[in-house]
Amino acid sequence: MAVPVAAADFSPYRKTTSEAKAAVPFLVFFVLLVMAGLTANNWSILVAGQLVGNDDYMRLVQVRDWLAGAGWYQVDQPRLGYPQGTPMHWARVVDLPLAAVIATLTPLLGATNAELAAVILVPGSTFAVIVAGVVWAARPLAQAPGPILAGAGVGLLPMVVAQIAPGRIDHHGWQFAVAVLMLGAAIRLVDRPTARTPLIVAIVAGSLGIWIGQEAVPWILAIHVVLGLAWIGGRREVAIAGSRLGIGLVLGSIAMLVLAQPPDVWLTPACDALSTVTVGLMLAALAPWAAVWLLELAAPRTAAAAGSLSRCAIIVLAGVAALGALIAAFPACSGGFFGDTDPGYRAFLDQIVESRPLLAAISATPGWGWSAVSAMGLGASALAIAVLGGARRRRLWFVVAVFFGIAVVGTVAQIRMGGFLQLFAAIPLGIGAGMVWRFVGRFGLVLRVFGRVASLLALLAISLPAILLGDSAGADATETPAETAPCDVRAIVPVLDDLAGPDRRLLVAGNLDLAAPLLHASRHAVLGGPYHRGADGALATNRLLAETRFDAALSLVRDRRVDVILICPGMGLVSAPEPGSLIRRLLEGAPPAWLDPVPLPAGSPLRLFRVRDEAELASLPEAKP
Repeated sequence: MAVPVAAADFSPYRKTTSEAKAAVPFLVFFVLLVMAGLTANNWSILVAGQLVGNDDYMRLVQVRDWLAGAGWYQVDQPRLGYPQGTPMHWARVVDLPLAAVIATLTPLLGATNAELAAVILVPGSTFAVIVAGVVWAARPLAQAPGPILAGAGVGLLPMVVAQIAPGRIDHHGWQFAVAVLMLGAAIRLVDRPTARTPLIVAIVAGSLGIWIGQEAVPWILAIHVVLGLAWIGGRREVAIAGSRLGIGLVLGSIAMLVLAQPPDVWLTPACDALSTVTVGLMLAALAPWAAVWLLELAAPRTAAAAGSLSRCAIIVLAGVAALGALIAAFPACSGGFFGDTDPGYRAFLDQIVESRPLLAAISATPGWGWSAVSAMGLGASALAIAVLGGARRRRLWFVVAVFFGIAVVGTVAQIRMGGFLQLFAAIPLGIGAGMVWRFVGRFGLVLRVFGRVASLLALLAISLPAILLGDSAGADATETPAETAPCDVRAIVPVLDDLAGPDRRLLVAGNLDLAAPLLHASRHAVLGGPYHRGADGALATNRLLAETRFDAALSLVRDRRVDVILICPGMGLVSAPEPGSLIRRLLEGAPPAWLDPVPLPAGSPLRLFRVRDEAELASLPEAKP
């Protein structure tokens, strides 16, 4: 089958090549400047051995375990949900740069300083990749300095900066990098469907993205949508790119599955991680392109004469059929990535700020929520202006609009998508600022300086709500996460060590948000933490602390072999405790007889209680629970 290939006008690439090269020193300096400022802002917690959020602590615990001898596939956490452990769904690929820095620098600096270097250098590297990705994505859209200003604008996006600040070592920053690379590849494939480089970038970025986390799925959907719409619009040559992309992502997902999971679970479905469900999703995305090729091969004249409605019907019907087959094969995942999560644990998920819809997030964290709204308005306005021009210009900006629109819908549903929204909004805003920059260059010094300063200040508009309202865009736990509560578990680790002795590990039950910091700071284990795959331990912890019948609480403690209970005032539970519950009694200083208060260092707000053994409890004057 001969599929016509349209001639591509790549003049913007050629025009901006020399200017882009000249801008590299500026971008490097900009990245270093931003990271230096963020490092200075977080220095006090970093040198104290603290990180930013729960997931950052857990990520470093996972890296430590790997460097200490855990296998490549062993990403479970044996001390979480002890004694059975918790099968984490996190990607080992995110551990690679952290482990590389720590392993390289430990012989030179010692383990503590090597970890400090890693939690600074790796987020900085992620930030550099994101900035470079934004510039690369924007280059086909405008001449310099627009793409350069779009890249610089990334440093002013609160919901992005919050995820690449030193101490932020979880996977979110890498997902931003995947998203902008997918956007840049989509723009180039729509412009020149036979181009190899953007196709390879899309396949590699998409495959790595679905290994890193499910946040990559919307952008894989987006690139299929823009190519599908181009084919529906009559550009038959796009079928080549769409088919190659679909096949590449299917093969890529299989390759990532082999790398990510041990052979005994290759065929085990999972809704929240790379599994056969992911491979099935990539196959479902390929199905419409298979239908297109069948039409082109079987009836090329019919394909050439088909109208837009007929083409749309082919794509939609094939996609719906494939999606229906996927749901039939994996019905548990029809409820989304957390479709197979314990229903009782979903109450805790609802407390996580980043999982809330936009309107709820505006109430909980106004600065964060309104900065997302600001990105919606400013990005949509800039896009409306940007599409003015020739057909090629509109075609390329339409790609940005599709990615931006998906991010808008995602942000309205879950505020965690706001970082992607701000990234996509930064491209038209940066290019608009670049147009102003070039336009005022023809005027005198005063107007030129004023216009260029004004264009740079316009990039701050997305950040203004967060700046004025003073909210952190980085909260990723409950309303009172460990990183903002005044409970530093490091201060009590020596007390726990004394209670345990040199050869014993304590099992600690307490607020879920204390779990990851405690695993990071000590050798001890925890009953439950804020991780959905450890729902059993999390719900057991909640039942224990919310229990009003203290004999039932003691029975649960004995059954789970809990050694101590650790409480941070102000931290919540999966569900609100009733009056007379165990946690309220502990906070009131009236524990039941089977709990012995343990003195802690002065100034610590934590409350620690040792579980008395049967013999000690029987010897008390009042032995009833």
